[in-house]
Amino acid sequence: QPLACGPRGPLVARRRDSPPAAAPAPPQAPRRISAAGCAQPDWGYAYIAARRLAPRMGRARVAGVAAAAAVAAAAAIALASPLFYDTVVDEPPPLGADGLAGALGEVRAGLTLDEFSSMPDDERAPLVERMPERTVSMVMDAAARAPADAPGEGMPGAGGPAAAGDGGPDGDVRVTRTGQFEGVAGHRAEGTAKVISAGGGGGAEYLRFEDFEVTNGPDLRVYLTKAGDVDGGVHVAKLKGSRGDQNYDIAGLGADGYDTAVVYCQPFKVHFAQAVLSPADAGGG
Repeated sequence: QPLACGPRGPLVARRRDSPPAAAPAPPQAPRRISAAGCAQPDWGYAYIAARRLAPRMGRARVAGVAAAAAVAAAAAIALASPLFYDTVVDEPPPLGADGLAGALGEVRAGLTLDEFSSMPDDERAPLVERMPERTVSMVMDAAARAPADAPGEGMPGAGGPAAAGDGGPDGDVRVTRTGQFEGVAGHRAEGTAKVISAGGGGGAEYLRFEDFEVTNGPDLRVYLTKAGDVDGGVHVAKLKGSRGDQNYDIAGLGADGYDTAVVYCQPFKVHFAQAVLSPADAGGG
């Protein structure tokens, strides 16, 4: 029976054993569309609604509702986020004999690094033109991992184990110019370049590398140049090794007209090292 009348109708007594009235369901937070086109919950509305419901709900229930709403909102954002698109990956084959062989085989069937390094320029040029950049990198890396030792030649004309065919008699050996090697284009190099005159005035002339080491590469060549300009320089020979003492016959090449010795990668037209040649001290050697 009604006990009394209130402003919103009659007041009715509730039995002690009757279950408590169910808490009203929290209103759903409206969603808004972001500038990126993703549906996002309106957190301000959710906060205000939770504050309004707090007096009518226990703190534990409020916390549970808030946690559930947070989980649902995070899931909705994850599903709608543009960060979850497919990502395309195109990695080169791993370094090694199989990977390099496969990459070179795409350029020409059966092509090997040794064959590529030793073939004539006119035959190799068309292969280089259609070689992918990642294959070029693999060739460079493979060559750098396999340093080649020079024969360890002694000073020409000085009675040591000079290069075969030096032709310089023992005796009058003078170092006329010297320079220190430095790496170019990210390659490592060290050692000394020397221009040596052997056998007197009309005798032999050599370009000598001492304590020399450079990052190895495919078909490295030696050039005499003006300020490192290979196109305007003179080709001396194929580099005998990426490390060790070595001699190059430069008689008749007009070495006096050039001031820089260059180690150059012939296939890919890349400077590996250079040494600027300056007059040596009198009697140097």
